[in-house]
Amino acid sequence: MKVLIQSKLEHLLAQRGLTMEYLYRRLVRHKVAPEAIEALRDFENANGVLSLRVLSDVIAVLDCDLSDLFTVVKKHDLNRLRRDAALRFPQRKQQRLNALLSKASETDLTPAESAELHQLTREYEDGMIVKAEALRVLSTLGEDITPYVGIPENA
Repeated sequence: MKVLIQSKLEHLLAQRGLTMEYLYRRLVRHKVAPEAIEALRDFENANGVLSLRVLSDVIAVLDCDLSDLFTVVKKHDLNRLRRDAALRFPQRKQQRLNALLSKASETDLTPAESAELHQLTREYEDGMIVKAEALRVLSTLGEDITPYVGIPENA
């Protein structure tokens, strides 16, 4: 089973309002070369080689945990996340949900229609929660999520 290790350094810095330049300046005191920090940021292009001393210094400077710097995802989990991110409510169900919502705004629904509306609403919401969580994780992993949300690239 393949395992993917992704750096979350840039995400962590952004959350804290910090930059790579800030980290470089702080770590120069520890005699850490910028290339070593870059290896931590771009783990895949560093051929998977990281210095434990550099890692330790980064953790100390940022006062964070190892889990704040990396995400470990099994390949099959990544594929599941991508599938979940691509979830769409089936068109037939969406049309029925829209029809029931429209009818409910104009008149009373029968008990059967009300139950169906409740069920469809729940299915829609549950699917959107799964999709949102998958998008959050993929985004944290540095994946481009625009294909999953329909955002134009030049927006």
